[in-house]
Amino acid sequence: MAEMVRLDGITKAYGETVALHPTDLSIREGEFVTLLGPSGSGKTTLLNLIAGSTAPSAGEIWLKGRDVTQVPANRRELGMVFQNYALFPHMTVAQNVAFPLTLRRRPRAEIRREVMRALELVHLPHVAKRKPRELSGGQQQRIAIARSLVYNPSLILMDEPLGALDRKLREALQFEIKKLHEELRMTVLYVTHDQEEALTMSNRICLMNEGRMEQVAPPQEMYFRPATEFAAGFLGVSNIIRVAVEGRGAIRVGERFALSGVPGLTAAPGEVVPVMIRPEAIRLAAGSAAENVLEAEVEDVVFLGGVTNLVVRTGQGERFTVRQLTRRSDAGWQGGMPVSLSFDASDVVPLNGAAPQ
Repeated sequence: MAEMVRLDGITKAYGETVALHPTDLSIREGEFVTLLGPSGSGKTTLLNLIAGSTAPSAGEIWLKGRDVTQVPANRRELGMVFQNYALFPHMTVAQNVAFPLTLRRRPRAEIRREVMRALELVHLPHVAKRKPRELSGGQQQRIAIARSLVYNPSLILMDEPLGALDRKLREALQFEIKKLHEELRMTVLYVTHDQEEALTMSNRICLMNEGRMEQVAPPQEMYFRPATEFAAGFLGVSNIIRVAVEGRGAIRVGERFALSGVPGLTAAPGEVVPVMIRPEAIRLAAGSAAENVLEAEVEDVVFLGGVTNLVVRTGQGERFTVRQLTRRSDAGWQGGMPVSLSFDASDVVPLNGAAPQ
């Protein structure tokens, strides 16, 4: 698959403040890549550098094999979708969608045809004559997406496009954007701080932290095999604990629980290293068991509908979150109850990685 975007050592600094450290990234044609991270992590800075609205301090930006580092934004032929819709209130929906084509002085017949095609893609051809104020927030965002698609740009940039919508509508539009991506085979670079959005929609996630790329990986790999403590802690709920290494692939947690065959464990015997265990990977039983378990006590029970999270603390002071499917027939967990915990070696993830420098 051909390369759509390539960043070579791209950097952005404002005086002595570095917003983006030297960064390399490659995005293939037809790929959906999400820039995920907390506020101030550099994800919007990176998007703006690709868009051309911000000039890099160093490095090169390539689009479809062409060096566009010094090319102005209006000559990069990119589609943009913003959180605030950015629709013109005095124009009709059709006029808003037509705007990029009007600027390019396309023939009227072509504009009418392409506008209706774009509105059909977002299932809103019937609102063509309305003004933006007559539409719901979700409809306005779909119109903004139609406008970004109407002139067939090679790359669509989306900056927190669903951030202003309520949860149910956000989930519905996630599905619509994902479906459009698959149908049109368009290349998308998407910015969000929402973990579920990133996991749901992306081919790959680029997790950012303090102006650096922490990890770039497909969603399942990012979730089940995070490379660093930051990645493990940011994406989903995770239990991060320190364990003693007893041998090659062998660890001990507390006094009575040991595992061998932990994949990817490279630390030497005697070292204490951080590892991650996801809450859904932990087995929980009421009372104490005799063999190879962690004995603990329930501290809190959080009912979340389909799942229940239990916060438990071991005798050594380690706190774990355990996630279980909720069943009406459950006896019910209560604070103070003694429990035993166990998990498999394959579910232990050593956090040996470090953020790229």
